[in-house]
Amino acid sequence: MDNCILLSIRKNWAAAILSGEKKMEIRKCAPSYNPNIEKRAEYPLRVVMYETKAHGGAGAVVGFFDCPGYIGIADPADETMAKLSGLSVEQLEEYRDGGWLYGLKVQNPRRLPEPVPLEALHLDYPPQSWRWLDSINADGLAEIAAAQGVKL
Repeated sequence: MDNCILLSIRKNWAAAILSGEKKMEIRKCAPSYNPNIEKRAEYPLRVVMYETKAHGGAGAVVGFFDCPGYIGIADPADETMAKLSGLSVEQLEEYRDGGWLYGLKVQNPRRLPEPVPLEALHLDYPPQSWRWLDSINADGLAEIAAAQGVKL
């Protein structure tokens, strides 16, 4: 599985995605070049969510979703992006800080029955925002998820 990213996310936003409430995850950069295949990223992507330890989070992988694509904007955020992301236009603009915003589209969110520590994926630390998973990391997670009865 070469088309997979690991995304750091706070507990409340992971819960909102997994419940189906949040349909778009906002970032300041989006996956565009995939070093695993040495070419432009191909969508859909599998997005693996690492729930950060902040605010009582698990500090582990808690679930994943499919990302069929993203929306990039340099213009001021609008109500549609705000509604899909669970943020206000004001919060989006503050985060944007004059730069671009990218909304990763969320589809088919699935929770893992048991959180998976990064060490089980042969990773030493979580990404600041997101990072590509190589096939060793992604295949390891697929095996763990299958053992928990979830197809990655």
